[in-house]
Order: sequence, then structure tokens, then C-alpha cells
Amino acid sequence: MEVNAVFGALQGAETNPEIQKIAREVSPLLAAHGDNIRLNEELFARVKTLYSQRDQLKLSPEEKFLLENSYRDFVRGGALLDGKQKTRLRELNRDLAMLSLRFGDNLLAETNDFKLALDNRDDLAGLPTSVVAMAEGNGPGAERPGKVGIHLACAQHHPLPHVLYETRVARETLPHLCHAWGPGERTRQQRHSQADRQPAL
Repeated sequence: MEVNAVFGALQGAETNPEIQKIAREVSPLLAAHGDNIRLNEELFARVKTLYSQRDQLKLSPEEKFLLENSYRDFVRGGALLDGKQKTRLRELNRDLAMLSLRFGDNLLAETNDFKLALDNRDDLAGLPTSVVAMAEGNGPGAERPGKVGIHLACAQHHPLPHVLYETRVARETLPHLCHAWGPGERTRQQRHSQADRQPAL
């Protein structure tokens, strides 16, 4: 699990196509591994025996808390289900693991693909010159004559660019487009057709 924690941190902070490929291979294996633990009848029987005797075991508050939470995790993980229900739960957990991963990959692709062309350079007022220079270097301005091309990442997790904009049009436009979800809320050029998140939902 330590390796998985390191891999997850790397995947969240510095992902790339190779890491995404590994995640797609590992995700169903991790889901199955979790089910193998939570749905292990012999292991749960031992936990259940201790849980039923918890008031007679003279446990410390910390030990009782750990036992009660462990029992609850097993129950919520499907330990009390019958064989048929456990099989179905395994299928659902596997599918959910892959859909969650696909949703995250699609969201990342759409976020990275987002570009905004503004009509007026003054709309960038308030942003640091370094941010403007970097954004213009990646922007679509050359493809849109008369437009100021910028490529700022949609800042759902980093609101600083939105706050620094001095003009109302820029403060309103970028957050609205970044948070637009459904078809039609962005133009086709503004939405990544291959990264639509709705099928994963």
C-alpha cells in the first residue's frame, strides 16, 4: 500500500500517458484486492467474534474505536452479503474504479485543452507579466487574428488567476467556461470532444 500511496501522489502531481496507462492496469487489481480483504469470510468471522465480545474484553477507548470501525468497514464493504450479492458487488467496484479513473483522465484532458481568446489585451490587467507571457506563448492568438490568445489552466483548484483579474469580463468569463459541464455550454472548439465526462457519469 505504500507503493500505491507514492504512485497516487505521482499520478496526481505529475501524471503523463505512461502513468495513466499503468493506472488503468492497476486500478481494477486494487479494487479486487480490496474486495478480497473485505469479503474474506474467515477474516470477517474473526473480526465479528471480537466485535460481539467487545464489552467483555476490557478494551481501551482507542482499541474499542479501532475494533468498531474495523467491523463497520467490513459490513459496509459487503461482508454480510450472500455469495451472489458479493459477486455483483465485485463487478460494481471494478466498474466504478475504471469509471472514476476515466472521469479523472477526461477532466484532465479537457482542462489542459482549454484555451480562451480575449478581444482586448486590457482584459488581462491584474495578472503578473510572467503569467501573461507564459499564457500567450501557449495561446491561440496566432490562429485568431485580432484576438489576444491565452492558455490559462482552468483554476478550479487554484483561484488566484481569477482573483487577480482587474476587469469584470475576464473575472466572469474564465471561471464560467472552466466550470461549464453540459453540451452546449461551451462551443465545440472550447470542449474537448474526446474528453467528454458525461459518458463516465
